[in-house]
Amino acid sequence: MLLTDLLKNGIYDDARVITGHKGLIREVQTVNIMDCPDIIRFLRPNELLLTNGFFMKQQPEMFIHLIRDMQRLHCSGLAIKTKRFELPIPDEILWEADQNEFPIIEISDVRLSLGEILQRSTSVILNNKSDELQYALSIHKKILRDDHARQRNFQHYRFPVQTVLIPSHPVKLQMANHLRFQPRYKCC
Repeated sequence: MLLTDLLKNGIYDDARVITGHKGLIREVQTVNIMDCPDIIRFLRPNELLLTNGFFMKQQPEMFIHLIRDMQRLHCSGLAIKTKRFELPIPDEILWEADQNEFPIIEISDVRLSLGEILQRSTSVILNNKSDELQYALSIHKKILRDDHARQRNFQHYRFPVQTVLIPSHPVKLQMANHLRFQPRYKCC
């Protein structure tokens, strides 16, 4: 799921992207909450990080390191409640995040706790993944039905590679001898 699609969900109605707008096309697979300065060891690619920024107020130099490390890990972005602890985001961080197309999202006005945002965001991501899998399954069933019909009419015809588009994930299916499909999955 793209970050921009997650942010369109009602959970984020009162959120505001403050920098890194071009990075909203990043993929989000999971959401995490920061509760300690060494969170970077626990982050994964395509992860959106939620935080209240408490430790960054105590150790402001950690903020720029966190942004750089998250960028290096290919994280999706940082959603932060800056008003809770009156955390200013320095211009240097905003500039660097924008240059790297790394989204920073202000979520102070979101009326949910970080835990609720995490739970609801995870649910949205999982529902999206389920929809994609259902779509892929329906395409697979249609191809199998079509394959069965073709087998009766064209016993020895060989088809070229076809691409079936699943929202945000192209899937390549190669027809082999006797029209039997052998999926070859390739992420975009």
